[in-house]
Amino acid sequence: MKKILSTLALIGLFSVGCNQKSVQLCDGRKLNYDSLEVLAKGNEGQKLFKVDGKFYMGDSSCDIIGLGDNVISASYGIEEGRKILTVYYERDEVRHIWERDGSFHKEYLIK
Repeated sequence: MKKILSTLALIGLFSVGCNQKSVQLCDGRKLNYDSLEVLAKGNEGQKLFKVDGKFYMGDSSCDIIGLGDNVISASYGIEEGRKILTVYYERDEVRHIWERDGSFHKEYLIK
C-alpha cells in the first residue's frame, strides 16, 4: 500500500511539473510560470505582463524583461481608462502609462 501511495505521489508531482509553462526572458534566463496575463499593450510594442503575481514588461525588441533588481515594489491600476504600472525605487518612482489610444509614456517622480 505504501508503495502504491508513493508512486501516486510521484505521478502527481510529475504531472504538476508538466503543466507548468515557461518563457525566455530578454537576458536569456528561462522563467517557469503557472499563470501569465497580458495587462496592457502599446502601439509601439510596449507590453505589461503579470506572471504568477509579479509584474514584467516587454517591448518590440524583447518579449519579457523583469523590472530590475533595485525595485522595492510595484503596483498596477486603471485610472480613467489608462493602465498604469508604478514602480517604486529607493529614491524615485516611475509610472509606465498605457493610454486608451494605445500610446505609451513614462512619468518620473523623484522623492
